Amino acid sequence: MEKGQPVWLRSAASHWGWVPAVVHDREEITLKGVSVLRVTLRDDPRGHGASVAATTTNAFRDEVPRSKEIRGDGYHRDIEPFEIALTIDSESLERDELEDVKIRDESSSWQGVDDLIGLTHLHEPAILHALRVRYEEDVIYTSTGPILIAINPFKPMDVYGPNVMERYRRQGEGMASIANPTGNDKSRLPPHVYLTADDAYRAMMRGIESGVSSNLPRKKTNRHIADDNETPTNQSVLVSGESGAGKTVTTKIVLNYFAMLSKLVAEEHRLDAACTTSRVEQQVIDSNPILESFGNARTVRNDNSSRFGKYIDIRFSSAGRLTGARIDTYLLEKVRLIRQMEGERNFHIFYQLLEGATDEERERFFLGEMDLEDFRLVNQSGTFDRRDRVEDKDMHREMLEAMATMGFDPQLIKNILRLIVAVLYAGNMTFTETSTLKGDTCTLDENEASEAVASLLGVSFDKLAAALTSRVLFLKEEVIVKELSAKQAYKASEALIKSIYGANFDYIVQTINKSIYNEKIEKRNDRSAYIGVLDIFGFETFEVNTFEQLCINYTNETLQQHFNKHVFKMEQQEYEREGILWKFISFPDNQDVLDLIDMKRTGILAVLDEQCIVEWGSDDKFTHALYTRCEKHDRFDASPHQQAVSKFSVEHYAGPVEYTTDEWIEKNKDQLPAASVELLQSSDFSLLKELQSFVRAEGAGGRGSVAMKSVAAKFSEQLKDLRARIDRTSPHYIRCLKPNDELLPDEFDPKNIVEQLRYSGVLEAVRVSRAGYPTRYPHSLFLSRYYMLGDLGGDGNKRSKDIVELVKWIAFHIWEHDNQRREAKAMLDASEPKLKVKSSSQKRQKKRMNAQSNIDIPETKQEFDKLDFGSQCAVAGLQLGRTKVFLRREAFDRIESLRAILFGKSACVIQAQIRGRVQRIRYYRLKTATVKAQAAVRYFLANLELIRQRKKEAREKWASSKIQLAYRRYRFRNLGVEKKNEMVYAATNIQALARSFLVRLHLDDMMPDKASKPDLPKGGKYEETPAKVVHVIQSGPTVLDISLMLAKKMEMFQLLAQEKWDAAISMMDQHPQLAEKSDDETGRLPLHIVAEHNLHSVFEQVYKYFPGASDVFDKQGRLPIHVAAEHDALVPLRYLLSRNPEGADTMMLRPAGRLGGGIPLHIACRINASSSVITALLSSNFNSTKKSDANGDLPIHLLLRNGDQVSGAVAQALLDIYPTAATRADMYGDLPLSVALKHKCKPEVVKVLLMHNPDAAKVQNGRDGHSPLFLAFQHNASEKTILGLMNHAPDLIVAVDRRTGLLPIQMAMANGHSKDIVYDLLRHDMPIDMKEKTVPKFLPHQYSWNYIVSQANDMYHDVVSKVLQKCTQPQILALSQVPNKLGEISLATATPLCKHEFRIMFRLFHTLEVVDPTPAYINEENGTQIFYALKYSPPPDKMGYFTTLYRGDKSNYNHVEPWDNQPVGADDSEDALDWSQMEMSEKLEFIKNEKGTKVIAKVTSRSDIVEAEMSKREEHQLSRHYVPAIISVHHTIQHAAYAEAMAEPSYCITMEGAETTAENLLLDLRRSGGLFSKEYLKSIAISLLHIHDHGLVHGDFGTHNVAKFGERWKILGIGGSIVIGQKTNPRRGFFHPPEAVVLETRNVSLGEKNVGAAVVPIDSAFTYDIWAFGTIMYEALAGLPLSPYRSAYKAKRAMTTAELFKVGQWDDRSLRKALRHIEGDADAQDLIKKLLYPNPEFRAQSMREVLGHPYFGLGLLAESPTFIKSFSPKNTEPVSLKVYSDEYMTKMGITEADLVQFLQRKAYPVVMEDPAEDEDEAPNPADDNNPVVQQETPVKDSAENLFESSPKNASFDDFVAFLSSSSKPADSNIVGNSFDITPAERLMQLAAATSPTPVKAPNPEAPPTQKFVSPQPASISTNSAINKKPPQTLPPLSTPQSTTPQPQASTAKSTSKFSVKGLKSKFGKK
Repeated sequence: MEKGQPVWLRSAASHWGWVPAVVHDREEITLKGVSVLRVTLRDDPRGHGASVAATTTNAFRDEVPRSKEIRGDGYHRDIEPFEIALTIDSESLERDELEDVKIRDESSSWQGVDDLIGLTHLHEPAILHALRVRYEEDVIYTSTGPILIAINPFKPMDVYGPNVMERYRRQGEGMASIANPTGNDKSRLPPHVYLTADDAYRAMMRGIESGVSSNLPRKKTNRHIADDNETPTNQSVLVSGESGAGKTVTTKIVLNYFAMLSKLVAEEHRLDAACTTSRVEQQVIDSNPILESFGNARTVRNDNSSRFGKYIDIRFSSAGRLTGARIDTYLLEKVRLIRQMEGERNFHIFYQLLEGATDEERERFFLGEMDLEDFRLVNQSGTFDRRDRVEDKDMHREMLEAMATMGFDPQLIKNILRLIVAVLYAGNMTFTETSTLKGDTCTLDENEASEAVASLLGVSFDKLAAALTSRVLFLKEEVIVKELSAKQAYKASEALIKSIYGANFDYIVQTINKSIYNEKIEKRNDRSAYIGVLDIFGFETFEVNTFEQLCINYTNETLQQHFNKHVFKMEQQEYEREGILWKFISFPDNQDVLDLIDMKRTGILAVLDEQCIVEWGSDDKFTHALYTRCEKHDRFDASPHQQAVSKFSVEHYAGPVEYTTDEWIEKNKDQLPAASVELLQSSDFSLLKELQSFVRAEGAGGRGSVAMKSVAAKFSEQLKDLRARIDRTSPHYIRCLKPNDELLPDEFDPKNIVEQLRYSGVLEAVRVSRAGYPTRYPHSLFLSRYYMLGDLGGDGNKRSKDIVELVKWIAFHIWEHDNQRREAKAMLDASEPKLKVKSSSQKRQKKRMNAQSNIDIPETKQEFDKLDFGSQCAVAGLQLGRTKVFLRREAFDRIESLRAILFGKSACVIQAQIRGRVQRIRYYRLKTATVKAQAAVRYFLANLELIRQRKKEAREKWASSKIQLAYRRYRFRNLGVEKKNEMVYAATNIQALARSFLVRLHLDDMMPDKASKPDLPKGGKYEETPAKVVHVIQSGPTVLDISLMLAKKMEMFQLLAQEKWDAAISMMDQHPQLAEKSDDETGRLPLHIVAEHNLHSVFEQVYKYFPGASDVFDKQGRLPIHVAAEHDALVPLRYLLSRNPEGADTMMLRPAGRLGGGIPLHIACRINASSSVITALLSSNFNSTKKSDANGDLPIHLLLRNGDQVSGAVAQALLDIYPTAATRADMYGDLPLSVALKHKCKPEVVKVLLMHNPDAAKVQNGRDGHSPLFLAFQHNASEKTILGLMNHAPDLIVAVDRRTGLLPIQMAMANGHSKDIVYDLLRHDMPIDMKEKTVPKFLPHQYSWNYIVSQANDMYHDVVSKVLQKCTQPQILALSQVPNKLGEISLATATPLCKHEFRIMFRLFHTLEVVDPTPAYINEENGTQIFYALKYSPPPDKMGYFTTLYRGDKSNYNHVEPWDNQPVGADDSEDALDWSQMEMSEKLEFIKNEKGTKVIAKVTSRSDIVEAEMSKREEHQLSRHYVPAIISVHHTIQHAAYAEAMAEPSYCITMEGAETTAENLLLDLRRSGGLFSKEYLKSIAISLLHIHDHGLVHGDFGTHNVAKFGERWKILGIGGSIVIGQKTNPRRGFFHPPEAVVLETRNVSLGEKNVGAAVVPIDSAFTYDIWAFGTIMYEALAGLPLSPYRSAYKAKRAMTTAELFKVGQWDDRSLRKALRHIEGDADAQDLIKKLLYPNPEFRAQSMREVLGHPYFGLGLLAESPTFIKSFSPKNTEPVSLKVYSDEYMTKMGITEADLVQFLQRKAYPVVMEDPAEDEDEAPNPADDNNPVVQQETPVKDSAENLFESSPKNASFDDFVAFLSSSSKPADSNIVGNSFDITPAERLMQLAAATSPTPVKAPNPEAPPTQKFVSPQPASISTNSAINKKPPQTLPPLSTPQSTTPQPQASTAKSTSKFSVKGLKSKFGKK
């Protein structure tokens, strides 16, 4: 270290950490025998500013103070001046081993260093300084060997885009090297993420080109370089860094670059799949916005932090085209859903949805006007925006567009957003805490949030509440439901939120993978490869670190180990194994940290899994176990203070992190409770069903089953798999750094950067990479790639294939290149002026040394040659190993540059040869073309010259002629007169001779026989006789004759045109030659004209004049026979055929237009001539039917085009002669059948065609591809035609037309064909098998049924009706459920009239229209189900189509009790309409106004249940004004709407329909804040009183069994009611009173107690129902259910043991607590006390007492006597009725009163008046002075004691003994005013009440009963005046009777006789 040497000095006081200094003085001294340097350091004002006096930790440092002075204004301008003396070891300084002092490079070389390895001094301050300077210059990318360092600028940078990508792509393809052959480093672009991505891509392509398959498994996956000498084809880009460093953006940049390369490859190769590839590339890019929305959030350190890890596996084809990708995600931070720290946000999707939702979405998802502040999941931290100025609304729109690009279904997008809103609302749910004896419980508050969650999740509120407020434990013997406290319920709701969101995230990732990854394509690409891009969370440490932070840091530990092994350990092991020159470097290893975390049994995760398995595991026990197992580990620490608060620390590679163990057990299990799983499974939300496979469900016992299912175990397996996948690739590292924690631009925090560099291992990587060889090739691959760089052999042509020679030659080239550069630089430095004088020590030249091998670099070739082979390679930067060649980056770049230069030169040579050949060929072609062009031009010029000469000669000749003419004229004018006359005479003679000669020639042509030529003289010349006149002799007609003949011809043709046949014949008689004349315009002869008409004589005459006319064609090429055929002239046709039969085979020569001409038969068929004409033509030549006209049409084709005018006989004749014609196609490719259908021929014609060619019905039309059946419908063929086609080609009935896509039935409906045709078509395409009457069998079909039902606009509703009328009920139900192509059932899409036809058939079978397909109630014991339905009256004209087992009569049981002041409603009447006589408009109007009647449908398979419903109403005379009347009973079967009904035939009881139940009304009033009306309660009480008065106890009374029917409340469930005194059914009912519940307490292990409760049968009494009525009244008054029933009541389930225990423990204290909720109404509180009193003896004893309470004020209590004692049926026996005959009673003198008294004392309490009262003086209830006296009758007589002592043995003799010993006279009226009823009636009712089996259940095996109407009781004759009272005024049976007598018609003692015939007939069957 010399004076003036700049250094770096560590300073703890500086924020930089290092300060620049300079050596001010140095002195070599010996200290304790060791030579050391004593140096003095001062601050360096020249460099980078100054600092305060630095403080170090070195023991040899002495501090010498200096005066302070302010220096510079650089980066260290706040540093004060200092001077420090140090004692150091000089060798340590040179080796860079001093901790506090580092040598500083004073040059500015760092400005151009893109790779930190290129720094002169490579240590921490130099690296930090270089990064800082580059960052200030906005250079954010720097290389460190194989690692790319990316510093987040926190501002937009102009270093991306297509132009920049193109530059790096060109460099990757070698274009930059070719452009700069010198190989200068500046030819390589600066570091960039594009460069790293391009390196990975090029390495992959080199692997593919080398034939290394990416699909073969590797032998050793723990090394990135396999031992089989193969360089991995697959690559990986590992992006790491802490949160906010820019990992996500870097990943997107990498993906964009790969997409760009793929697009260029597709365009370059012009691949057919270019569009598909582009789509895949765009989808890969568009997956980022979706994943960021659902997986990213704002944290304290980053506004767009990925809260999950992802590994993107990008697949490429062998051509380098992107073919797909696959995304794997790791550890979504679901805890963020529940809570966020201050300054953080939840996942982006919540904010994006609330900001970007449309009005429609807000209405659909119940958002309304709600904002971010209204949801607890997003308003905890108070942070709603993003600091990076990104708008959530814009990101939401971008996400939706990305989803559309990815192929997300629009409905799926809506479902995902719906689920997100459900999660938001779930965070707003609240719970109300309640305390009970067993502990704290809670209820889910029924507010807007909970109702929205239930609706959005597709579940009911009750199911949601039950799932969140209870927990199901599955034990070995039973299932226990445990109520949860409010805290536990909140935990359950949080688990539901996290589970739903996590499953939704996994489902989205799966959907994206399905869109961008095609497994089939990958299997076809045998030589495909992939590049993996890893974007995973960085090392994290917060104030509070939990389970999530441990998993994240565990991930970084694993990746750091891979990094260490790749960069350090495996690198050096490879060098040692290959035996190259190498200096070993130590490196850090974090295997002990991984062992601490994931070691089996002793690792943190193993201890955690162990605690999750055991039943008693908890966070505290886990913490203690962790301290015990891990306390001795070096990396584990838990101080006493930490142990006190359940914390521990782990020494990670990045530093110590403190963790807290709160909620680790729950987070590790991360399982959704079983109740919540069942809730999701019961949802009707389609997306939730898709998410079931992603939900981690709770196992048996409420705990996770095995540790492998834990989050930690699963995550550990994922990490191992990820590590293995990375090991199989060649990695490329990108380390993202965050310059400051405030996310500010242009702010560089050195300490922050140094910590990140140290954590990520970059500093160590720099050392190793600087000394290492990052590029390597197997020998074979190196030879194959670089053999061309070797030296040429002796012949100068062949390269050497020896690897040693090749490497030696390449090493020399590299050294030579480097030496030339060094010399050039030295010359450049020498040319610059010297700025300062160096010391003598600095002037000493030092040899350059290779850092890897410590070898001096030679400066001359002689020195280089002296080195051995290994040294030469080391100097050049490459090494030859045993199996591989190792290259440094500089050597690799130089070799690639040399290879590119050589390839460029070779390419130039090849191009020169090819271009020379191309140019030579081009020259030869140009030469040949030039010669030809010259020849053509010369030929053209020669011709032009010749033409010019000819024109010149012509002009000269013309000129000479003109001159001669003028001269001759001149001469002629100058001649004499005589000479002129002679010349004129001579000319005239010449002209006469010429003209006569011409005339004679013409006459010879006209009359060759008569013409004669004049004889010439012997000499052949005429003698000259100038004085003799020449006379021309002519023998032919003269010109005048010719003119006259022409006039005659014109006149004749005019007469023929006027059809003046006689005149024309007369002219032809005079001038026969006129028959040979033709019309000048048409060329027709007279025979052609006459042939148009059936004139035999005329035609014969004309023919005689010129017989040859039959062979003459007119100008249209027609013979007369053609004309006759064309005009249907039979006479001329036959005449010509007889005279000239050859004419029948003669074709027209020139047919007009495209008619086709043809022979006469073609013409006759074309005009549809008469059958006689066609027959005549056929008889002349049968073969004429086989001939085609000019268009290729046969006669049959031409005939059929005449449509309905064609005769079937003619067609038959043509086909009989030539049957094959039916299979021949015409000019358009149509068969005769298709022609006939298109032209609408008659059915008989079509029939003939089908007879001759039945297969023609199956052949499609040639021109447009339609089937014959389709053509028939299209052209409105007749029904006969259509039916014939359907019979011949039934398969075409359901064939879809290939051009229009329509069915024949659609064409039939569109063209309005008859209903019969449509019906026949429909029969062939029915969706069900019409033969299967009982169980519908669906068949494949073409949706004809759906078309006619839904798309015919009711035109064919009669067809639908006809089909339905022939169906059974199962078939009708099946037809109503047939889906169309869109999945919509036919009943839902049917048009109004068709839907009405369905309903009519439903009514015929009494199948009701179910309002809700889900049963309103299901009896689990007997399978009975109840539905709410609509009932319509069946049409009266179709009543005979069905039978009914029972039809109710509204007149029966229509009485109203006298104490009921409500009026009786009038019965509705329906007027029947004649449906068949109505117009369609009237039908539609009727359907529109038609309304069904609400009914209750009770479906059961047991006939005894039906009989019970019937018998209870009939036997107990229940009025329809208090219980629903039964409308009908009929058979039914499984209906699609009866979702869970029995499949076997069952019974359906149709009863009156209610508007609402008390349960629903109470719920609605509670939501709206309304009150339940007192009138409603009174009406319910009156209905209950009615069934009590008629001898029944309901036994299942409650809000669910009370319904409102108009103005009345009626009691449901009468069929299961109990006769008074019988035992109750414990399985029936919900509101069991306390006396029906038996409690028990049993001891269990560990001294605990377990309680039990059960419902037991008791004697039925009114108090049973009164307790239930009390629960209704309490809920109506208090606004909430009674506490014991509250949870079960809301959850709609059976009561648990704990809830029953509460009922059994009901006491006065419970009652007092319940009354607290009823305030302000003393009467109401008093009545509730009487209704809900624990002791039934002190409870209200009858409903009369309840209605008489002041709260209701009906005043019935005073009229009702009290009981002597409770009725107990176990002390009685059924009364034997067989001895009570009229004869026996008369014989024994027994009166009716005696019998009643006996039965009353035996089986029922006796209530009597004061015997002193006279019957005629009955007290008036309105008189207060005459109170009613009630007393119990004492039991005195022995007979009565006998009955009480042994009631079971009491017989009729006992009764007689009792009568004889009675003190009361036998004939006294014991009934008196107590019972206003006849004895016979009382006996009958008492017998029914005391009978143990009042209704006999039928045999289940017996067939269903056809009628359930029990016989009416026989009339009872009596003379008693009491019997004259109407039935509805009878007092109640089983309640204390009123002492107030009713008005009597007579007070005389009853002496009537008692008849039991009716009684026996009524009860004999029992």
